[in-house]
Amino acid sequence: MSGLLSVRKSIQRWISRRNYSISIFFSGFLLTAFISFAIYDFLQTAKAKDEQIQTVGLNNELAQFILGLREDDGYPLLDNPEQLSKVERPLSVIFLRKPFFTYFLNSGNLKTFSTKDIHWEMPRSCTVEFTSKVADKSGKEYFSNRLKACFAAIPGDLNGKYIYFALKYPTREVNRHTPGTLLSNADFIAMSLKGERELKLNLVFHASDRASSRYPSKMARFSGFHEVTAYSANDMRLPLMSINAQAFEQIFEDENNAPQNYVTVLGRINANLLYPSLEINSAWPSSIIRNLNVSISTNHYNTETTVNAKSFEIPYGTYGSSLISLEQLYVSLISSKADLEIFKENNQQVVWRSNSLDKTVNTTTGLIQKFSDWWAKQILKIAGYKSDDVIIHKQIYGSEGIEISLKGKNTSVPDIAARSFLWLWLALVLTASFGLLCYRAISQLKKITKTAYAMTASPTAGNGLEKYKDRTDEIGTLGKTFNLLFKRARARNNKLIMRIKREEHEHNEAVRAAQEQIKSRHAVLEAIGHEIKSPLQSLLVQMPPNSQYRDNIERMKRAVDALYEATSVEAGLQSGTTIIKEINIAEYLKILTLNLTSQHKEVIYESSDEPVRALGDPILLNTVLDNILDNAFRHKTFGTYVKISLKSTDSGVHIEIFNIGENIPSEQIESIFNYGVSTRGKLDNKGIGLFSARSYMVSMRGTIYAENKTDGVAFIITLPTVLERNI
Repeated sequence: MSGLLSVRKSIQRWISRRNYSISIFFSGFLLTAFISFAIYDFLQTAKAKDEQIQTVGLNNELAQFILGLREDDGYPLLDNPEQLSKVERPLSVIFLRKPFFTYFLNSGNLKTFSTKDIHWEMPRSCTVEFTSKVADKSGKEYFSNRLKACFAAIPGDLNGKYIYFALKYPTREVNRHTPGTLLSNADFIAMSLKGERELKLNLVFHASDRASSRYPSKMARFSGFHEVTAYSANDMRLPLMSINAQAFEQIFEDENNAPQNYVTVLGRINANLLYPSLEINSAWPSSIIRNLNVSISTNHYNTETTVNAKSFEIPYGTYGSSLISLEQLYVSLISSKADLEIFKENNQQVVWRSNSLDKTVNTTTGLIQKFSDWWAKQILKIAGYKSDDVIIHKQIYGSEGIEISLKGKNTSVPDIAARSFLWLWLALVLTASFGLLCYRAISQLKKITKTAYAMTASPTAGNGLEKYKDRTDEIGTLGKTFNLLFKRARARNNKLIMRIKREEHEHNEAVRAAQEQIKSRHAVLEAIGHEIKSPLQSLLVQMPPNSQYRDNIERMKRAVDALYEATSVEAGLQSGTTIIKEINIAEYLKILTLNLTSQHKEVIYESSDEPVRALGDPILLNTVLDNILDNAFRHKTFGTYVKISLKSTDSGVHIEIFNIGENIPSEQIESIFNYGVSTRGKLDNKGIGLFSARSYMVSMRGTIYAENKTDGVAFIITLPTVLERNI
């Protein structure tokens, strides 16, 4: 250890006496050598551990795969791998070695039977799941409801040539058929089966006659249990005795942990109904029933609307998702994507292999992994290392001589090791490249710094950077250069200050000129206002008090007064005269509506005939309503009416003007009342109407705001009540 420390100190002393370019070059050389040794050591370790790692990994994957083949319900996938291999398949008859049909209610358990004690699930390996779309409260559709179905035949079935089926789907509480009513006035399952001939059935739910006759006072035990009778869809008069089925309902939680009612139907069909050519002594099940096509639709009878609605409809050939399949197990458990084969021991007949997967199953690796594997192979090939395929072979006990093998690809190193191998090589290349670049860059930097010093040198005194004058390395040279650059920057800064002062003086002059222009315009406004005020006052004196033109002249006079006193449009609108009076708003709006109607305006007024009194300036209120109604008429949908409604509350009197049309963008709902904002979108519009309306409402101690509704826009005007003045 002391020897290594002394070597390190010697290297440090040697580096300290040299410049940085030699130091960086030497450090890069040491780092490159270290990474090269790491690659060499990694290569030797990979050569020794490659086959061992692959063997252990494949053994573990194969063990997990074999464990996944055995289902807890006793129906292993290897009983029928030809049919149970696909992730998606249509409804068809599956050959199962173990029967699953039973009667939920029979003479043996009639005395103790209770629906809540039924615990039965269909075989997972046989089950195909179909989904249907439902909509949430917002109207967005998603896959939620699921129907599970299983059709199977049992080789060597002692009960006869039967096709067994099981269905499970969510529904509302089943409505049974009651005697004396139409069969269509109940829940039923429409099932079509196409073999040698097509059989269309309606499976109708009804109560158990056996339970009602033996235990009429204890029918609560049979709640949710149903007998299912099959009728030909073409002739609903007589039931088909060759088809037997029972069903029960139970509450389960769905994917959102919400309670959902599910009905489970279990039944059997005499195969001779579909295949009349089957002989009595022929082997069962016959291979021809594998081609049986099945179509299903579930129908729920609504007692309120007396309509049967379909909740699920599965036409012929519709593909569903297998609850469990060989493809699913392979994709989820064989992460190495090694080739897997299942074959019979005696004749070596391949039952299933992984390379027969559908294209929808992704068994490829990424581009980086592919390149890593290729690069590792090239390096190991140069080193003379070869690796054979690793094959794991196991016998599946209890599955009639079925064996399984897993063949690992000829990969030089494991996936993670191949990636590490690639990144180490890239690190080596980058380190060597970086060392060369640093050496070249520092060499160029020397030349640049010397040239910069020669170009920027001057006899002026330095500052704090003078401490670098005795250093001979690149940092010292840069210090000298920055010292000179600082002095030049100080001179440029002085020039910049002078320019800023000059620009500030020019700006002040421009402001002064603008102020003078404003004063001149104000003088013009005063002169114009003075010339208009006298004629308007004379007209107002000469106009009879009840004249219909008096209000308009009064509005003109107030506007001229504000113009005469104001320095801007905003100040003019906000400084006008306001005369608060008590107004019968109901009568006021009624007259306004009649006037608008006489002008062929599409407007309606909704309010009671009782007087509604509020405080406000009739002239300003008339101006506000003119602006709001003009806006409503312009933006309403063609052929619709503008609606005026009145409501009196404790907070004041509310006038709502509503038009059907497009909503105002939410970000503009408040800015439309600002000065200069126009809703007409034309250059000649000044955007004063809504601004003046809000200004006038403020002067009357009222409010105005806009509100988007489902099919249009409403402007709400609030005025204080008479009681508020008294308070």
